[in-house]
Amino acid sequence: MPFFHVVRTQTGPEWDAAQPLEGQSGWVEHAALMDDLVRRGVVVFGGPLPDRRVAFAVQAENEDEVEAILAHDNWTGSHLLTESVTPWELRLAPGGAILDLIERYNAAWNAQDLDAIDALHHDEIVFHNHTADERAEGKTAVREHIGRIFANNPDLSFRTRSLGVSVGFAVCEWTATAGGKEWDGVDVFPLRDGLILRKDVYSASHRPRARSG
Repeated sequence: MPFFHVVRTQTGPEWDAAQPLEGQSGWVEHAALMDDLVRRGVVVFGGPLPDRRVAFAVQAENEDEVEAILAHDNWTGSHLLTESVTPWELRLAPGGAILDLIERYNAAWNAQDLDAIDALHHDEIVFHNHTADERAEGKTAVREHIGRIFANNPDLSFRTRSLGVSVGFAVCEWTATAGGKEWDGVDVFPLRDGLILRKDVYSASHRPRARSG
């Protein structure tokens, strides 16, 4: 998913220059929203600059989605004004290599490319779908299991809703579609040596809904 460099200015009509950041009206609600965006991997990093501006990196499909995310902030328009939203090819960042790994892995799943998927698995890979109570261990068994998933669902595809990373693991929220149905899920990826050690799947596949759109 693309990244955007967002710059906002502390020049809204309700910004009190005599007060610190935490002393501004509505601080608790604003901080809670930003913490949630970081937790979900939407905001990767950010913070205030010395010149009454704030800069951060946002993960979103396009600039319209960035604006929609900012619209939920109670400080938008009152305390913070958006100066710029710029596409950003983020190469150097905490977890950047992990983000790239999971994005390539998700793309391989959407292409149903078993070779590409297998290349990103650690030799001790474990695939565990906790919802369906399916488990496979080792590269050969996991490849065969995923192959059966593709054979049974030739139109299976995934859309990433959020992707968060930390040291040694990643969490990806997604929506899957197949056979005119869709369902939401979460993958948890422990990593080792730059490869995927486990794929733990939790989803609502047992109660899919009619595909939207």
